[in-house]
Amino acid sequence: MHFVRRLSLLLSCVLGATTLCGAQSTSEWETLRPEGEEFTISMPKGSSFESVKQPYHKMELNTRLYLSQSPAGPVFAIVSTSGIKSNPALYTEMQRVNSYVDAFKDFLPAKVRPKTPTAKLTLVRETKLMGHPGREYKITIGDLSGTMQAFATRRRFYAVVFLNTKPDETAQQQFLSSFMLPERLPDPPPPVVPRRLPDPRRAGA
Repeated sequence: MHFVRRLSLLLSCVLGATTLCGAQSTSEWETLRPEGEEFTISMPKGSSFESVKQPYHKMELNTRLYLSQSPAGPVFAIVSTSGIKSNPALYTEMQRVNSYVDAFKDFLPAKVRPKTPTAKLTLVRETKLMGHPGREYKITIGDLSGTMQAFATRRRFYAVVFLNTKPDETAQQQFLSSFMLPERLPDPPPPVVPRRLPDPRRAGA
């Protein structure tokens, strides 16, 4: 009887500690709404911010990094980039996304695993968020692996990345699912080229 009571007490203490730890973990997250950005997201408190000029072919990209990481993982990152304008007359939105993803592969590894020159990406699926075209990838950088979701608005490209040295579906889902963008408005109609009427003076000549 005493053994059963002690076992019940021990289980209560363990469950209470687990609940407390979960509450503390949740309270250590915050919502980011950076000025000049289109997104909101929930991520661990104390994240860092960096803004750099990134050369890409003959262009210069403006890249911002919001990063929370520990040496052994996990890594929470949002990469926000501009410099490749939306131009449906020259290329599709997915071609634009591809170019941004290509630039991203060389950017993030230097920030989280400097000895790894480029990220390995495996396409999982094409997706959309509030009308904005995007893709989901499996990503590996050195000993880190996880998921990357990439979206292109008319103004910027966003890569939302969760990495860890071991699987953590709860943290990954909490982070990735909290990323939000405003609804994409319909594309503006193409400009109307005015029709040139014949000169009546020439017609009567």
